[in-house]
Amino acid sequence: DGYGFTSAWLDHIAIQHSVHIIKAAGNINEEHGVTQIPEASLAQNIITVGATDREGELAYYSMYSTLYLKPDICAPGTVYVQYGASMDSYYDDEGMFHERVLSPERDTVHGTSFASPIVAAIVAQFCQKNSTLLVCQDLMKSVLLSGVQDRGIYSVPGTDEINNFCTAMRWEYGAGVVNAGNSYYVVNYARWVNSPFYIIANDVIIAT
Repeated sequence: DGYGFTSAWLDHIAIQHSVHIIKAAGNINEEHGVTQIPEASLAQNIITVGATDREGELAYYSMYSTLYLKPDICAPGTVYVQYGASMDSYYDDEGMFHERVLSPERDTVHGTSFASPIVAAIVAQFCQKNSTLLVCQDLMKSVLLSGVQDRGIYSVPGTDEINNFCTAMRWEYGAGVVNAGNSYYVVNYARWVNSPFYIIANDVIIAT
């Protein structure tokens, strides 16, 4: 549907109230005709999070938009859950009473809603480490994106006269898969310059 009222309102809230908004990109549900990334996920001053599967590849359900360059980043979207644990009690041959926990069932759940809390936790820790980041949405996003595991580029049909292919960013991952360790290095050790025009960390321009 594109950028609209909800996106603009989230951008307003993020900047005017100095808060970090981390939002799940959304899940594809072809059965119900849900295939387009939600409008709210297109806000530019929030961090939109896609999901990867257990192999670290883009999850089949993770929404993205090449027109608006969303999501911003990806994180693991599959988690393990246990349920059905119960207690069992019995008496042994000597009349001693015992209790034991029966093995619970184990299952997996997935979705971009499980990926976004991972990024939210990282953002919270970075704010605790450096209070400057509390009110700098652009800087926080740049720090996160500068440390990602890059998913590189891929070839698509284009105007290349020799190979008839050109390269494009694999933006379904956003900038890449979140790497807290790499980004923490920037927070902990780097000296950055934050201006209306560019952000520099480790002597590399990482945002304009």
